[in-house]
Amino acid sequence: MMKFKNILGITVVLMATVTLQAQTYNDSVRVRTWSVYMQGGISSYHGVRSELFDNSKRTMAPDLNLGVKYNIQPWVRLGVNAGYTMLKSSGNHSFSITTTDHNFLIGDRTGTLELKSDRLQNLNNTYLAGVDANADFNILEIWPKRKAQWLNLYAGAGVGYMRGWNRNSQTWSYNERATATGDAYFNGYSHSYLKSSEDKKHFNALYIPLSLSLEFDIQRQLTLGVIGQYKCIPTKSDFSPKGIYSAGVVIRYNFVKSKSKLQRKQIADLYSELDASQVDCASAKATLQRQSREEMERLKKEADELKRQIESINSTAAGKGEETSAIIYFENDSWELSSKGGEQLQVLAEKLKTHPEKKIMLISSANTVGHENRNKKLSSNRLNTVKQFLLSQGVSDTQFKTEVSLGDYGMTTSSDCRRVIVITQP
Repeated sequence: MMKFKNILGITVVLMATVTLQAQTYNDSVRVRTWSVYMQGGISSYHGVRSELFDNSKRTMAPDLNLGVKYNIQPWVRLGVNAGYTMLKSSGNHSFSITTTDHNFLIGDRTGTLELKSDRLQNLNNTYLAGVDANADFNILEIWPKRKAQWLNLYAGAGVGYMRGWNRNSQTWSYNERATATGDAYFNGYSHSYLKSSEDKKHFNALYIPLSLSLEFDIQRQLTLGVIGQYKCIPTKSDFSPKGIYSAGVVIRYNFVKSKSKLQRKQIADLYSELDASQVDCASAKATLQRQSREEMERLKKEADELKRQIESINSTAAGKGEETSAIIYFENDSWELSSKGGEQLQVLAEKLKTHPEKKIMLISSANTVGHENRNKKLSSNRLNTVKQFLLSQGVSDTQFKTEVSLGDYGMTTSSDCRRVIVITQP
């Protein structure tokens, strides 16, 4: 019993280790798939709970199993197994008995009878049929990102129920000898004969199957393997063994698509993805075209608005006698104020401070060298530089009436376009 507990404990620890460390990456052969198998080999036993097996020679016997498995993930599968096992033993001249009877009558005389019994044959055939539910864990899945999915090593355990039928046949030889002697007589008696008998028993028992199988995928649908198995029988039933060990081969059929069907499905999936991609591309193209039209319309509106503002400024300046007080030029890709520009703005600031009723109009621009967005930023920053300088020189914020940043709209590559025009109104 202690040996059984140790085996069971090791099995449980192994299963827990595999469960915690197994890698569960996708495998079309072993993810939610079914398989059926046939297993055949030889078996033997130990510790039969009957004295009829004592001093008997154990012989190998056939072991057959049929079952179904369900793969949950590449590292674990559940199954149901139905098995047949035969246990055999034989013994010759293994037992002798001698008895005496001192009151045996020979004719009208009393003598001593000696009976010698020899068991010439003792055959035991036990037939076992069992069904068990089990779980297998793929030990090789402990290694991460394993590529050789065609090779697998499964450790399994379960619980089952079996029924056994035992047939014991024995042949005995009997030799009887007796003599009766006296002063004037001698009587003798002898008799030899054979006798055979047969006895049948049956038993029921629970068992715990433990297995280790190495399996090779010959094809996606066909798997071959070798298996070693031990059935522990803790139930103390007459004629039941303590354990049965067996070895054999496994032939398994996997209910999965063949390689050619899988390839056809993959090709069909690729075509489907291609069609979907074409639809997506057409949709994306239409979206981009729509966005481009909207952007062009927006830019056109901005350009029209800037054009309107410029025309309005020019007409207003001409009608009201406004004058261009200063034109401040800037270096390429810069909005820093030059020393000359600073001097111009200082002179202008002094005039504006003495005439606080005058209003200021600022118009900034950039040439067309560079990206449009960059030029818009340069134009805006140049306008802000001029305004901040005038404010720092004491010009009132209320004097600033109009501020227009043109960017590079209507400009050329000329350096004269890098400027801020300051117009004063009476």
